[in-house]
Amino acid sequence: MSVDRRRREALPRVPRATLPDLRQEQFFLTTIRKHVDVTDAHTQELVPSDQSETPWQDTARIAWAPFLYTLFMEQFVSPLWQGVLWGLGGVALAHCRQLYAIGRARRMRSPTARATTLAKEAEKTAPMRETIGTWIARLGLSSLFV
Repeated sequence: MSVDRRRREALPRVPRATLPDLRQEQFFLTTIRKHVDVTDAHTQELVPSDQSETPWQDTARIAWAPFLYTLFMEQFVSPLWQGVLWGLGGVALAHCRQLYAIGRARRMRSPTARATTLAKEAEKTAPMRETIGTWIARLGLSSLFV
């Protein structure tokens, strides 16, 4: 047996967290619970003592109309509306981004914005232009360039 395995076995085991029931939301289950009435089978009839109690011995009385309405609204209509709202939100966000880009482009087309942009570009490229001008002068080609 390896040393690592012995160390792992010597450590106290931490119980794993139980996973939540992801099949149905808890809100949905509590909403449905109002329409389902479960009665114990022992109160209705006698069961021989040699049989053990199972969940199948319980009797459920279901109010079908409200149950189906709740099922339809919670499982079909609500996700549909949620998808529609997320879709509209995405379209609105894309539209706002386009309006922002258009406004920014219009601001850049104004003469003052263009002048400041060109001045910033000239400041960025000035060292490179000076270096190129120095090389041209050293090569004796300055008369060819203005």
